[in-house]
Amino acid sequence: MKINWKTLPGRLGLVMVSFFLFPSESLNAQSFNGLNISNFQGVHGMYINPSSIVDSRYKTHVNITAMGTSFYNDYLSLDLPFTLMQLIRGKVPASAKNPSGQIQWDNSWLVEQINGKPKNASYNLEWRGPAAMISLSKRLAVGAGMRTRLGINLNNVDENLARTLRSGIDTAYNRALSKDNSFNLNMNSFQEVSGTMALVLVNKKSRYLKVGGTVKALFGIGSLYLNNKGLEVDSRNLDSLTINRMDMEIGYSNSAFIQNLSKGVLSASMPRPDMNGFGIGYDLGATMEWRPEATEALQGKNRYLLRLGVALLDMGGINYKRNVTSYSVSRNTPLLFNEDSAFNAAFQQGVDQGLNWMKDYAQRNLNYKEQQNSFRVNMPSTLSVQLDYNLFKSFYLGMLWNQSFVSRSSINFRRPSGIVFMPRFESRLFELSMPVSFNNDYTDAGLGAFLRLGPVYFGTDNLFRSIKTNAGFNGFNFYFGMSTGIGKSKKKQKDRKD
Repeated sequence: MKINWKTLPGRLGLVMVSFFLFPSESLNAQSFNGLNISNFQGVHGMYINPSSIVDSRYKTHVNITAMGTSFYNDYLSLDLPFTLMQLIRGKVPASAKNPSGQIQWDNSWLVEQINGKPKNASYNLEWRGPAAMISLSKRLAVGAGMRTRLGINLNNVDENLARTLRSGIDTAYNRALSKDNSFNLNMNSFQEVSGTMALVLVNKKSRYLKVGGTVKALFGIGSLYLNNKGLEVDSRNLDSLTINRMDMEIGYSNSAFIQNLSKGVLSASMPRPDMNGFGIGYDLGATMEWRPEATEALQGKNRYLLRLGVALLDMGGINYKRNVTSYSVSRNTPLLFNEDSAFNAAFQQGVDQGLNWMKDYAQRNLNYKEQQNSFRVNMPSTLSVQLDYNLFKSFYLGMLWNQSFVSRSSINFRRPSGIVFMPRFESRLFELSMPVSFNNDYTDAGLGAFLRLGPVYFGTDNLFRSIKTNAGFNGFNFYFGMSTGIGKSKKKQKDRKD
């Protein structure tokens, strides 16, 4: 017996399996690391530290469009027999093509990372819509913006269970006992509308301090969580699974979100008229600059020798109160699970029918308990620290550290912790940096690149992974966008030194 995951888009197992199986299809997410430190970030600064928009290099700055996306997993890596450059140049080896000359997919290109450790995966997508900031005076600036975000986090999946889900129930491969499994899955998508204000508090000689805050209205597009406190699965018998023990909580805001997610991340992140979640969020930030007169001749137009920013980002959460399904299931005696015709038929008819089948099955075979008809999703609360040192004129060395406050096991939207070091050259029309990053909770190292040409910019945190010969990779990251602004007059640029 083999479960046909492709025809059962509403099943939680599909999400888990596809998350591990198809990294090449999940290359879509959030970082904007190269832009986050730049003195020409303009309105984008309010997303990393709201205090940054005051004393900006722009009098007004407008975001036209921007998108960033990232994916990471530590179970499967994609090991292609050709490089990205070979693909772009049309030099893919004949051994990787079918008779018609098209690339022929081979499952052997997906290589398992077997080390006995639990498996994890994360995915983020961020689309920044219309946004603008304006400097009202030398000491005051305001901004407003709109963006849509989607995040998926799958944590602590037992290696044996991951291998069983990948190979299928009816295969002879990877038959094993999965014990003490406490994985959790969170999928969330929301839209925010925000307003930002920043103010200069101190501007005396070498000391400079500014503060800022952002208030956000959060509209929940959809949410799903699966919190597994204990699961033991025996897949050693062919054509069946034996659930020896289970203790699990399941909840989702609406079936339409799950259906859209099965169609792709862009579909799942689109605002809907039936959004049933709402909340309030906020960011707080401060920036201090050290401007010693003794080094003015060596500094760029930004004047500071050292800049330090600290911000609390994405505080708050979204409450889902309408059309919510939430329940817990448990069992302490063995249960043999077999696929039957009703099981397949339910999911083939649609997500609602499939989810109803799962609920009915739980009521008949498990200790089923209805939960509250509402739940709260915490935002990806993060401590962000930005450090920038002016080496000489237009050359800088920046550092960005993001430390997550959110537990992996809670119902949440979580952004993994990471630290990035960015040497860069910047001017009004051209900027180039080479970020060295340690992302995904400091477990994934990468060397990236960021390029800005006037109003257009693009970047990645994993440049070499994409072009190195025979380089297996287990994730991807890229971002791009277009913004434009009106610079300050020469008089106001001079005022920066008053």
